[in-house]
Amino acid sequence: MGGVMAVCLRRVLPAVEETAEHTKLWWGAAAALSTTGWRGRRAATAGLASMAVAELASNCVLKQM
Repeated sequence: MGGVMAVCLRRVLPAVEETAEHTKLWWGAAAALSTTGWRGRRAATAGLASMAVAELASNCVLKQM
């Protein structure tokens, strides 16, 4: 059983990692949160705003240094 699980994880985890790197995973999480009511929408908005600030800081400001 452990061998099957290890093979499955070796196939799935790289795809999840790539998705997370390109922010698709986080957009999906925000979309799922936004369907759970006003608290979920507020959390999704805060998460996407913080992701936008982090992207702006890393891509526009820090790469110029």
